[in-house]
Amino acid sequence: MLGLSTIQVILKDVLHGTRGLQGIACARGDSTPRLIVFNGWLIMQRGLQTREKMEHLGICTIDSCVLCDQAVETHTHLFRSCSYSSQIITGIEQWLHLQFHHQNGYSKLQKAVCRMACMACWYYIWRERNTCRLNLALTLPAKKITDLKHCIRARLLQKISPRMPNRDKDWLQHLDIHL
Repeated sequence: MLGLSTIQVILKDVLHGTRGLQGIACARGDSTPRLIVFNGWLIMQRGLQTREKMEHLGICTIDSCVLCDQAVETHTHLFRSCSYSSQIITGIEQWLHLQFHHQNGYSKLQKAVCRMACMACWYYIWRERNTCRLNLALTLPAKKITDLKHCIRARLLQKISPRMPNRDKDWLQHLDIHL
């Protein structure tokens, strides 16, 4: 769980810094950027302003999901059952050969990558939702998957160590991430 001081640092970066995703420092000593961690924290707290919440507050009259238009846009729908989101999450899980919610038998590195990749997926989904709301144009899931792979690869390259276990080296080689 993030402490209050960590959240304050994240808020300062978000509110005062106009740096991009790659320029934001890590929050917990792992490879996950602060903005992605903060977005993940908001999702877990159900703190994002979904259409369901905005409709309840009288801000918005339409509560359907912007990404799939198949259900009410709630946190659960947007990050678990939305067909658009599911394509992105499944695409990244297949590429990593890992499942975000079933981590038994994974190495320490693989578990960390699962956490980072899951939060990155959530961030990209939320960002795409907002872009779609404002621009009325939806990016294909395949393009988002490609962008996420690039982001995850860049983060993993920062964590590579020649002393890591062979199992992790083999796994990274399979992802085209070379030592």
